[in-house]
Amino acid sequence: MRCLLPAIGAALLASGAVAAEAPIAGAEPPPVEGVMRVGATGIMCVREPCPRRGLIRVDDEGKAEWRPFWSGDKPPEIRADADTQRRIAEAWDEFGCLMVQGRFEKGELTVDRIIGDC
Repeated sequence: MRCLLPAIGAALLASGAVAAEAPIAGAEPPPVEGVMRVGATGIMCVREPCPRRGLIRVDDEGKAEWRPFWSGDKPPEIRADADTQRRIAEAWDEFGCLMVQGRFEKGELTVDRIIGDC
């Protein structure tokens, strides 16, 4: 009798049912530019650490990736006008989410504009 475990494992990986490995804590993600979600990620975990709030890429078709490329309890450093900084801080603290146009590089988020709520 043949062992089916390798075939089952391959099928689960192909279907996306098995989560990919999380980014290494403290690792700096590559620069990201364009539209991204800032704030609540929609991820609920049964154990810590859990990326409940973070930054998630959004592609040209408006589809968000399923996992954040950056996460933390506090928002990253933000370069933007005072009103934009205030709105992002409020959304972050209230587990809200804003869609923004900008860049993230070296731990700093530069926001060109807020597009709206996620």
